[in-house]
Amino acid sequence: MRTIEKRQIMLFGKKIVIALGISLFFALLAIFAQLGYFGTAHTEVRERQPSGYWLVDASCNISYNPFLYAFSWSTGRGQFSDDFLMVSAPTYVGGGDIRYPVWRKPADLEEEAILLLVLRETFINIPFNFVAILAIELTKTHDLYFCLLGGIVGFPIGKVVGSIVGFSVGALLILFVLPRLKKNPHVVDLWNWLLEREKNKSDVHVTD
Repeated sequence: MRTIEKRQIMLFGKKIVIALGISLFFALLAIFAQLGYFGTAHTEVRERQPSGYWLVDASCNISYNPFLYAFSWSTGRGQFSDDFLMVSAPTYVGGGDIRYPVWRKPADLEEEAILLLVLRETFINIPFNFVAILAIELTKTHDLYFCLLGGIVGFPIGKVVGSIVGFSVGALLILFVLPRLKKNPHVVDLWNWLLEREKNKSDVHVTD
């Protein structure tokens, strides 16, 4: 009985690790422009301080990938505009006691403003993505990953419409292509071999 309970705990822990790993991987993808988001920004320097720090008025328009920022879309922030004041930290050149702040171009400030909003939304979405992926792992509906990947890859091609098309392609793959593959004897033999191998590994860890 204890062996069965230990095996169940280990399997649940393994699913948590997998869900966490995929969630962090999605977070990494989310911060790349064109893959995780499309954004434009306008910035205007309000004040340049002697220390090299700048106070900057920023206005950003961002459209997030629906399958990397699902929580943002569910709360109405999938396509978002915001005006805010940010502090731009200097980058210095030189060595020793003599250092000079690098002159920042408007494009640098615009990229910095967009990245501030993107990172904020990315961290907010990590827990939501973790729960969603853990649910996939616990329910063993791994075929849904095809839909997720299709939606993610479709965003750089056609933005939100591309994501919907990519998700639909993944759904069609699940409904029509995968059932045929699962009936293929070679695929079945390979799948059974992988399952048996995974089961043997679990048994070895439980015994240890």
